[in-house]
Amino acid sequence: MSLEAEDLWKLRRFLSIGTEGPLYEFGEQILKKENAPTIIKLLEDGKGVQLIQEVLSYCKENKSIRRNPLLFCLALCTRSADKMAKKDAYLALTEVCALPTDLFTFIAFSQTLNNPSKGWGKLQRKTISSWYNSKDPKRLAENATRYKSKSGWTHKDVLRLTHTKASNEGVALVLKYVIKGLKVAKSEFDNDGSASGEQRELIDYLEAVDTLKHSTDEQQVARLIEQHQLSYEHVPSIHLNSFEVWNTLVHRLPLSMLLQHISKIASQGLLEPTCDTSKHMIERLQNVDEIVSEKIHPYSVLIAMRTYEQGKGLRRKWTRNSNVVSALNSALNTSIQNVPRTGKRYLIAVKVGDNMFRCAVRGAPVISTTLAAAIMSMLVARKEEHFQLLLLLPTGALNLKLSTEMQLSEICDQIAGFSVSYGGLLPYNARDLSLPIKWAVSNKLPVDVFLVLTDCRECISDISPAEALKQYRKDMNIPDAKYINCAMSTNRLRFADPSDSGMLDIAGFDENAPRVIHDFVLGNL
Repeated sequence: MSLEAEDLWKLRRFLSIGTEGPLYEFGEQILKKENAPTIIKLLEDGKGVQLIQEVLSYCKENKSIRRNPLLFCLALCTRSADKMAKKDAYLALTEVCALPTDLFTFIAFSQTLNNPSKGWGKLQRKTISSWYNSKDPKRLAENATRYKSKSGWTHKDVLRLTHTKASNEGVALVLKYVIKGLKVAKSEFDNDGSASGEQRELIDYLEAVDTLKHSTDEQQVARLIEQHQLSYEHVPSIHLNSFEVWNTLVHRLPLSMLLQHISKIASQGLLEPTCDTSKHMIERLQNVDEIVSEKIHPYSVLIAMRTYEQGKGLRRKWTRNSNVVSALNSALNTSIQNVPRTGKRYLIAVKVGDNMFRCAVRGAPVISTTLAAAIMSMLVARKEEHFQLLLLLPTGALNLKLSTEMQLSEICDQIAGFSVSYGGLLPYNARDLSLPIKWAVSNKLPVDVFLVLTDCRECISDISPAEALKQYRKDMNIPDAKYINCAMSTNRLRFADPSDSGMLDIAGFDENAPRVIHDFVLGNL
């Protein structure tokens, strides 16, 4: 029994961004049953098995922009009257809940959805016990000490409620440590020095984590991180202002995390020309294989670059190293390889105004809306064969030359130039978000994707974007033409038709927004 087309696209949109509606906005979501009417309907119609198959597909192929919608859907299935869906949901739990944080979030959702008078059922206790027992002991030790709590739940809480019995001595040792602490775990598994090789390795690792947790010596902390391959999450916050600790972490963390924490690294003086760590950082930023293998997006690099170029963080300032700036530029150009091509025909429309130049992007405040519009324009020009860039000016729409050779600074300068020329309050026609569609009709331009990048909070037009799009599809015989409106500096946005799977609003423009656009264009949400 297959899912109907409308149910399928609404389900896929929810699994990807956590809403069935046509709005993506950055920030933490509060998910409730009211957010997922299609999932409730599918469960009531006996289609829970197909629903779980879709969840597993999104999990295996990493299709979801956010993790929580998958976990919420799984929790809904475990609380439904559909017995087959409930069984399949629990069978899928180990695969969907890859990390302890996933497990804790799933449990929190289950508790919220559960009748308060009911406790944990036998199937839930058994499945969660199996989750712990399915892990390699060393990996379990690493994850249990890195991810200790989330959503109000800890490992100790979960193990107390499941009464988990370990399937082997390695898992038993880790669980004993989690519940009773290091001293008790050592006394039970290594009281007379007879621990096996695996147990000895686990004890050494857990001792290192415990020592790091209580240490006041930053050099000792740095040594433990290096010797035992510990992670960022193991480090107490008090040591995240330490030169020694960050000097070690720069050699340990994935490049994507280094970009996220570049202001902290710079504020410790680690990117100064005289510091050897800066050379290591520059080498990694110029490492094509690492950038490609981590699938780092150009927008993430741009955010890191602008953060670093500011020369100051919350508490400290730093002197910009031109070699680091150059390496970040190199990383930006390399990361364009990670942007997949869609093969669609694009019309990019940018609303230009004084506010567009000065206003910061919601979700990435170091980026101006002009810069965000410029990088999206550049990426489309570099990856797609058919594209047009349209500026929405007080005098109407202006077709701007956009070529594959243009650099980010060139595109940004052109947009900013018009921003200065037409600064101040804009006449109503510049807020006509249907104008790109009207322009395409008048020029008989075939377009698959209208990508509108604005700072508009309102649309003033004789016809709504939804109606204009319907008419365009009919007139141009392009029934699948899509319309995306990115209001990059606001969270107030309601232009897309909820019943039209080919329309999407994006409020703000965080690091996930480019992927949201790509997945929407390809019909994955």
